[in-house]
Amino acid sequence: MLRRYRRVFGWRGLIYFWYGEMLRRQTEVSVTRPGSNPPIYLRLGTSDIGFYDEIFVRRVYDLQSVRPLQVIVDAGANIGLAARYFAEHHPHVRILAIEPAAANFGQLYKNVSACSQITPIQAALWHIDSELDLTNPVGRHGAFRVWNTASHSVPVQERVPTMTIPNLLANYNLERIDLLKIDIEGAEVELFANAGSWIDRVGIIAVELHDRLRRGCALNFYSATQSFDWEWHRGDLTFVARAGMVDKQLLRSV
Repeated sequence: MLRRYRRVFGWRGLIYFWYGEMLRRQTEVSVTRPGSNPPIYLRLGTSDIGFYDEIFVRRVYDLQSVRPLQVIVDAGANIGLAARYFAEHHPHVRILAIEPAAANFGQLYKNVSACSQITPIQAALWHIDSELDLTNPVGRHGAFRVWNTASHSVPVQERVPTMTIPNLLANYNLERIDLLKIDIEGAEVELFANAGSWIDRVGIIAVELHDRLRRGCALNFYSATQSFDWEWHRGDLTFVARAGMVDKQLLRSV
């Protein structure tokens, strides 16, 4: 954990580690990216630090090998770090960032409000229009899970509206989604079990599968993405892409 703080903050990481992890003070700090980008706000003592390390330092979503993107949907956007990374590296892309948890969404809005290409949406990605219970059984900002009301006995944090991919396409006048990034803590079971109406309109998927939380995540994902041509892995992420979206020569170095 200390190494993460050092990688993210440099020498200040020692001080921030003490405040956030030893004193348990969830103080907000800012990180300024190179260039003229607005600062990114992180909460010490939370999963924000680990996510920043993964996304901006270790670059797990590095997609420089893909052809120009026009639309990215970030489902499970948390505090907007992946959305900011995509905006930084694909400056002309349109990004829809979807996050259900109110505390995370407030931080997301703060992080993306100065980025006109990012549209924040407070909802849970799901396969039907509904409302779901939002729970957090392990108490981490990056571990919120959604459930049907009758399917769990975990204390409910809040009720959240859902958003389906067909409705995203229709409501935001999208022909296609070039990159669909998904980190939805097990809800990929239902999402990919009901993907027939939209999967052909997606070019690349980057997903963190959560079979450790729920059976069927990987099974339903691979069943839904059989028509994709390429697959590769980076850390906990699985990527699949259609042949026209990636350069297979560059994939050899992944």
